[in-house]
Amino acid sequence: MIGDVPIGDSPIMFSIGAYSFCVAGPSLWATVARLTYQVFAEELGQYDSPGPLLRDKNHERNTYILARRGGAAVGLVALASSRPFSVESRLPTPAVLDTVPKLVEVRLLSVMPEERSSHALCGLLYAVLTICERREWDHMVISAIENRRGLYQALTFDPIAAPSRERHLVFTPMLAKVAAMRARFARQLPTFERQIEMHSVAPGEASGSS
Repeated sequence: MIGDVPIGDSPIMFSIGAYSFCVAGPSLWATVARLTYQVFAEELGQYDSPGPLLRDKNHERNTYILARRGGAAVGLVALASSRPFSVESRLPTPAVLDTVPKLVEVRLLSVMPEERSSHALCGLLYAVLTICERREWDHMVISAIENRRGLYQALTFDPIAAPSRERHLVFTPMLAKVAAMRARFARQLPTFERQIEMHSVAPGEASGSS
């Protein structure tokens, strides 16, 4: 877990039990960079970085959602709706995405190892679904690491290009409809929503833009 600072500029979207989920404003960007380093540099070896911070290459265009337990960040996901997307470098041609309406890229989905059986992942996915629906984004695109491809397929993502290797990792570009994801979890969502406490913040009030 990563300790962080007060979240005055990062209001809470919702909470469930000991977990809260917020759109990360500037006071939490260093926390985002620490978590990105721990997962994508230290754990996965996707990037070379001296640490302890790793600022995402698309930081200025990202909206970050943090999962927190108490005063510690335990999970992260980033959304970006302006192109070029990171996934485009893994497609035969970026034009594949030109006909996909209202598209957002979902990136950096990560949960600290000790929290991977907790509410953190479900909460992050619910936050993504909520923001997509409120911003009227209809489709989501991702680059799935091979050993997590099954997770994304369960979330209704389908491959849109062949896998490609980068260093020791294999990535598959995948696409999903927001409505299809909600439909897939139609039975589970009411139970989950009864457990959460919503807050007044409108998702997207804070982002990586400066």
